Amino acid sequence: MTTEYGRGTCGYGDFGRYTFQSKFHRWENMVNVDLLSNYACELIFEKYGYDVEKHGKFDRNTGYTSRYENNLERIGKKYQWLALYEVLAKVIDNYQYLSNYWNNEGELVWLKNINDLHIREIDPVFKIHVNFPKNKNEIIIPKINFDDWDGDLSTWVIKEDLPDIHPMIEFELNGEKWLVLERNLDFTEPEVFGIHDEKNKKNLWLQIRSYFIPKSKFRIAFDWLQEQHFMGRWMPEANEFHDLLCKEYYWADAYKDQIFENEWKKLERWGNNAPHNVDVMSTAERHSWESSGEENGYSFLAPNNLLIEKLSINYADTLGYWNDMEGNLIAFDPSVTSSTYSKNALAIRKLDLIKFLEENNLKIFWTVLGEKWYRGSSHGRDEIPKHRLEFSSLIEIHRGKLRGEPKIIMQDFN
Repeated sequence: MTTEYGRGTCGYGDFGRYTFQSKFHRWENMVNVDLLSNYACELIFEKYGYDVEKHGKFDRNTGYTSRYENNLERIGKKYQWLALYEVLAKVIDNYQYLSNYWNNEGELVWLKNINDLHIREIDPVFKIHVNFPKNKNEIIIPKINFDDWDGDLSTWVIKEDLPDIHPMIEFELNGEKWLVLERNLDFTEPEVFGIHDEKNKKNLWLQIRSYFIPKSKFRIAFDWLQEQHFMGRWMPEANEFHDLLCKEYYWADAYKDQIFENEWKKLERWGNNAPHNVDVMSTAERHSWESSGEENGYSFLAPNNLLIEKLSINYADTLGYWNDMEGNLIAFDPSVTSSTYSKNALAIRKLDLIKFLEENNLKIFWTVLGEKWYRGSSHGRDEIPKHRLEFSSLIEIHRGKLRGEPKIIMQDFN
């Protein structure tokens, strides 16, 4: 538990310096971290009851794990964590810190969001196991197939044999129409059974995104977007969150702070005469939790805050699923609970989305980006193609149906 200079130069302990002390960095001018370390030790022995006669044998025979891993730890190490959390809670409740603490300046402020300390290691709301039990009521959206791999690589990458995009966005489930708000698809030439083939594999990938836009700005923006190629990640992307517990989204201050003035984004492209003063909003957002334990990590797509608010959407019992006010499924990402999907895909009931658009004077459009290329090494046996087929598509809802076709862009590498 010894901090960097708690026992003189180089007398520190690993946990004391790199874990305990680091959590109090923003308060270093307000509290004495060396004394806090002493107080933590007092808690371990006098409050938690660590006893070397009782616990010492176990601790001495426990193998070493790094300070970042806690799957198997000494009892004393677990008490160190308990003491850290208790002392940190007392400091947070009783001490302010300088708003610009890195430069030792600014006004005194209270810690508002515990997320800023990056101290929460698990999400206790959901625990995902690696071998997730198969759900008999598992929702399966229609599979998208692509099987045209004929021809050599150089010929194949310029063939305009693209799959139909509309079924990737709209599908039927239990008699209801659903719309995909965001998804990625990836198709790679399959291996031939019994043949060890070192050739590069043909690959087709697609990226589908969707956006809300004020109805008054739709036509001018849509006409301009039809002339664009979406390669280069210049379009606004969905907000991503990595430090919130699964059910803190939409209501917690930490979430609201992150989306404040960050939902509507300018439609612009460097060096291009984009429509003036047009904002769009990504319909989805990404919720992720990174954990040292693989079974506790997740990443999935979720409806954005505006959809949750206006459609009164609630959490379902299953991670990545949401219900309406009557408890019926209204949106879901099937990749969370099914091994069938290697890529995330967020879907929402079509009737509810149409109602949302009408009541909020909004329109929706989809951008589709993709390319035909290969997977493998540029130093492999195959000759690298001199051309590559890329495509962009802009999709809208016209009289209740999807409308829009891909625009082919042929890249020349000669």
